[in-house]
Amino acid sequence: MDHAERDRHDAVTREAVRELFASGRADEHGRIDNMTEEQYYHALREWRRHPDGWQYPAHGSHHLPHDGASALRVNREYVENELQDAHYARRHESMDHLGKAVYALEDSYSEPYARRGPAAEHGDPTAPLESFDGGGYAPGAPHSYEHVSVDADGHLVRGLDQAAAHAAAHVLEEYTDHHNHFVDPEDTAMHVRRAVDPYYQGYCLLPCPHCQPGYEYMLCVHPSDHLEAHTCGHEHTWQ
Repeated sequence: MDHAERDRHDAVTREAVRELFASGRADEHGRIDNMTEEQYYHALREWRRHPDGWQYPAHGSHHLPHDGASALRVNREYVENELQDAHYARRHESMDHLGKAVYALEDSYSEPYARRGPAAEHGDPTAPLESFDGGGYAPGAPHSYEHVSVDADGHLVRGLDQAAAHAAAHVLEEYTDHHNHFVDPEDTAMHVRRAVDPYYQGYCLLPCPHCQPGYEYMLCVHPSDHLEAHTCGHEHTWQ
């Protein structure tokens, strides 16, 4: 079967939106939030066209992280903050926030940044993270050099990319089901945290002290409740 190459974020986001609209959440006219599937997909991408669309950080510290654990924390906080903002923004702005959240979540399945356990190759979005590159990671930073394979119908071919789409679709489904349901920001924050939690679990998030700066900052690959020595993906061990 012939496969075509597509921009990774475009292809993964399109698959996530396809999954959202196939979930039974569209109304009798095939719309969600008064948008067709195609309109919804383009609305998620619109923020990338803005002159200030790539500004970072939108939240928090102005210092970029330089180790894997800090970079992963920045990634997750960015996703959560953008999702929270989406709950309180007007529709056009909420789609910008959703688009940014989905983009950053997809980064955590992106090989230039992250490595996940073997289950990710079978499309499992909850496959645990094994490493995260801390070399100045900035959520939302453009990296259009990434491409993925899609089949003749535009569906993702690789399991890792499918896992990213499943995670993004779940986040969009949670937003669709619960936006405008919360008044208390703390309730919104708790809901968002629970929604994204399955995609940031599994391994001890300690940076390896032996990995070289500028090479890759690996994380400990043992479960977070382990009693063993810490071991990174380069087989460095430390207590």
